[in-house]
Amino acid sequence: MIDRDASGRQPYLVLAISYDGGPQQEVGIPSRRFTLGRSVDDDLVIDDPGLSRRHALLETVDAAVLITDCGSRNGTFVNGNKITGPTVLKDGDVISIGTIATIKVLIGDSGRRSTRRAVPGALHGTTSTRRRFQSGARLESGPIGVASGRSPEMNRYIRAGVAGAVILVLVLLVAFLKSGRQREGDSDGAQPRIAAATEASPSPTTNGDTEKAIPGAISTQQVERAALQVLKQISNDDQQYSFPPDAIDAMRSRINQYRASRGFVDALRSITPHTQTIAEQARPMIEPALVIYTALAETSDKPTGRSAAEAARASLPVLRDIWKLMGNRTADDSLVLVAAYKIGPVTTLDRAGRRSHPLLATMRRVAQGSDAKRTVWYLYKQNGIDQSTYEFVVSFLAAGILAQHPREFGLEAEPLAF
Repeated sequence: MIDRDASGRQPYLVLAISYDGGPQQEVGIPSRRFTLGRSVDDDLVIDDPGLSRRHALLETVDAAVLITDCGSRNGTFVNGNKITGPTVLKDGDVISIGTIATIKVLIGDSGRRSTRRAVPGALHGTTSTRRRFQSGARLESGPIGVASGRSPEMNRYIRAGVAGAVILVLVLLVAFLKSGRQREGDSDGAQPRIAAATEASPSPTTNGDTEKAIPGAISTQQVERAALQVLKQISNDDQQYSFPPDAIDAMRSRINQYRASRGFVDALRSITPHTQTIAEQARPMIEPALVIYTALAETSDKPTGRSAAEAARASLPVLRDIWKLMGNRTADDSLVLVAAYKIGPVTTLDRAGRRSHPLLATMRRVAQGSDAKRTVWYLYKQNGIDQSTYEFVVSFLAAGILAQHPREFGLEAEPLAF
């Protein structure tokens, strides 16, 4: 057990994070509960493809600091040993998560507290107070502690830069207040960067198409950014992806339908208690998000007489068979897999046991060996898939967007964790 200090406060916890062998940077943890992963909803967002959305949980319980793996795909390791339940951390322990993120645990006594600055600001709460850690060994939001190996001269430069940025923000704020009105279109020229862990969504902007000026309206930028996050959940493809504009419009329309429907929120809440079980059954062969979002799309588009959890259990063996036949090497492969599921199951061709799927013959005819044409969007335009199959893929993406960011899109529900 870890003793409290003389004042009776909880142990002072600092995480010294190194990314891909880079220099360490320290983050103070003032909260009793602190989550790590690659979801934008985590307290510490680490841009590492080997991490799960909600990968691990740090807790201060009585006088001990505990770490628990949250059912992650690749596991959580302490000093090289995989943990299977809540594990007490000691000063100097090393946590390994994902593929390239290593975290050293520093639990301060009174001597260490006198020499290390706490990171100001609580880490729980809104997205703006969370920390994001990405390649290049840097923390993207919020103030940080003193990084290992940083010279005093460098620290002075950094402090001067931060002070200059604060002054600039104050000047701009005063100018804005004097103007008496908010400038329109100020975010049009700054397209947000899309990564495994993204920034908070921008306010909706006017983009030329007909969009009702009502509270809670969503922009194409919001939809596209959230859809790219869904792709990262259903495949390991790290290539830059671009949706056709009409696909984004279709997703936004379906999202608005789901927002206006009580059925989607009910489906989301009904599947929440079962996501961990579904994830365990799906892995390691297939990404859990493929199963869960397929079930949400099935049960939210029209009444089926079964719950989303039942639909997930029924879809898993079908998706697994299609995956064995077609694979999902790229993001487009994963979406084609969803389209194939809508068309039907894998069929046996002859007594020799050869298996196939109707969509395979269609892709050979339409794509003619071109990987660039093996996409849902191209197949639809070439009449390779019908309207209902195309709309099911759109529903799948819309369901995934809302399942991960319900409150951002105006739904009273919690994000799915698996």
